[in-house]
Amino acid sequence: MGFCVADFPSQFIIDPSGVVYKCGECFTEAESVGNISETGEIILDHEKHQLWLLKSPLDFDECRDCSIMPICMGGCNMKRWWKHIDYCEEFKHNLPDFLRAMVLNQGNIEIERRDD
Repeated sequence: MGFCVADFPSQFIIDPSGVVYKCGECFTEAESVGNISETGEIILDHEKHQLWLLKSPLDFDECRDCSIMPICMGGCNMKRWWKHIDYCEEFKHNLPDFLRAMVLNQGNIEIERRDD
């Protein structure tokens, strides 16, 4: 499970100049994890790439003690790890509405699959 595309090893955002990022809100050279070569190959800075993937929500007291941590998995990497923002998902405090939205979203996905 993951919270967003940044949590998955093979998911990237590529800018028009071929610079590779893990997050749509981290577009500085310091935040890039690689680039696209002239031959179209992704050349990763494995150390920077691993920083996005090896985070653990269990590193934070509030996550270890949280009953909904399995749903958010610690939340947004960018906010928590890169920007050092004291961060907790807002749905934690409004769980019934969040769960309703999840069920509706899953229903929409099922409808789209049937239409294909």
